[in-house]
Amino acid sequence: NVINSINANFLILWGNEEEKKEAEYIAFYTNATVLPKLSFNDLKYAVKKADLIIGNDTGPVHIGWAI
Repeated sequence: NVINSINANFLILWGNEEEKKEAEYIAFYTNATVLPKLSFNDLKYAVKKADLIIGNDTGPVHIGWAI
């Protein structure tokens, strides 16, 4: 899989319990880390510090575009 083939830190953000379960599933089979529930300010900080953001049409991706 892509996550285990690249030497980088992979952080998974989630917004609801269903997404959290999916994130935990991915993390179980990869070296990704599931972040805890973040405040909006913490979310902005995490996105600002990221080198790359991969996602669909969601808030964190829009924050990345804005930053």
